[in-house]
Amino acid sequence: MTNPRDNENEEIVEDGIDDCLSVEDASRFSEIKEIESSLEKKLISAFVIFFFISANLISLSHYPQFKKALLKKLEPLAAVSGLGQNWAMFSPEPRKMNFHSSLLIQFKDGSLRLMEFPRFELMALDEKFRRHKLRKLFNDVMVNEVGEKYRPAIARFLVSKFNSSENPVKKLSLDFNYQEVRSPDQFFTDRSRPESHLNKSTIFVYFVTPKELSKILGGSR
Repeated sequence: MTNPRDNENEEIVEDGIDDCLSVEDASRFSEIKEIESSLEKKLISAFVIFFFISANLISLSHYPQFKKALLKKLEPLAAVSGLGQNWAMFSPEPRKMNFHSSLLIQFKDGSLRLMEFPRFELMALDEKFRRHKLRKLFNDVMVNEVGEKYRPAIARFLVSKFNSSENPVKKLSLDFNYQEVRSPDQFFTDRSRPESHLNKSTIFVYFVTPKELSKILGGSR
């Protein structure tokens, strides 16, 4: 079946496309679009509603009062959809302490070994630039609540690196060392001579049993 408007459009074209058209002629000459079906409208509306509800719930799940009820349930959805956002780059309040992380390793014979994770305030400028990505891992993720679930895996990796058959690792302690920043009108510190981090809090302890050690070393080969 032919569209009756096709003949009208052909007449207009014959008269010359460059001629001025009236509003009525232009409306007849324009492309006729099919009206979206009711089902398409419903599907699009449902997607938009689902998107906004999901995005807002994921955002709310990071607030302390909603974290327990929502975070674990919505984490898979946030990971798959990419709706989860972390605004850590914005800092309305400067940090009130300087800190670094350290690891205390205890061996079977009772000896101890201390390892400090990268301390950027002690690095030269070029080294800071090369190792900048480590700052997020060791300063923000590993020592905070968000990194709690990764600590056992980090500990197993470190055991595999420091263990020896003659003197196996027995225990790892992850420590958070910090010093509160004092008011600059009361105390001023030059950046080239930062204050020592005299306060310490042990945030994670990993005991290495013979069975666990065998499993770690077997998986690292």
